[in-house]
Amino acid sequence: MKNKKKKIIIGIIAIILVIAIVLLTINLINIRKEKQNEETVVENTVIENETDNNELNNENEIENEITDNENDNDNNENNVSKNTVQNKIENTPVEDSEQEVDEETIQKQGNAQEKAISIAKKDWGEDNTVYFSFEGKNNGKYRVCVRKVDTTYAIRYYMINVDNGTFEIEE
Repeated sequence: MKNKKKKIIIGIIAIILVIAIVLLTINLINIRKEKQNEETVVENTVIENETDNNELNNENEIENEITDNENDNDNNENNVSKNTVQNKIENTPVEDSEQEVDEETIQKQGNAQEKAISIAKKDWGEDNTVYFSFEGKNNGKYRVCVRKVDTTYAIRYYMINVDNGTFEIEE
């Protein structure tokens, strides 16, 4: 009788051990699969980041080349226009009144830009986190941009009519 009880107890223990071993093996397999999936995700992320960086570098290189080409073209155009202007200056005498008009025009344009920026500042209010930049002139209106100091992110654009002091907001 004792032998039968021992055999039954040993059989039950053996079955429990086999079940425990099977469950542990399944858990180990699942853990390995999760690690492999994580490694694959990390590898894919690294590959995607490298691809994105390469694309950005290529875009930056293209933009730099375009900018360099534009600068070269601008320099060539400037040289041509300087030569033309110098030739005209050398060939035609300039009266003092004409020079004063040009200086006045330039000064008025500078004052108008400053006035446009001051109108935008007045509307925006006191704020040390932004700065105002003149972005150009279109259809007689001056375009002023409000930008963040730390990121230069454009927050708002003003289209300002300096003559009557009115403005429109573009966002």
